[in-house]
Amino acid sequence: MKKTLFQIDLNSLRETMRKLILLDIIGVLAEIQKIKRSADISDYFIKAMTGGILDKKTARKLEQYL
Repeated sequence: MKKTLFQIDLNSLRETMRKLILLDIIGVLAEIQKIKRSADISDYFIKAMTGGILDKKTARKLEQYL
């Protein structure tokens, strides 16, 4: 499942939908991370925080999952 989520190309989506979909992906990955910690999920979170889609406030909230 997480592999499928990692493969979603946010840049192919309308700009207005990118943040919403990214937040949904992060929410699912965060639940997976609670069950079994995974370095690739942590890496995805870091990329999401620095990728320019999320605002600074949301990126700071994401830090709690690392």
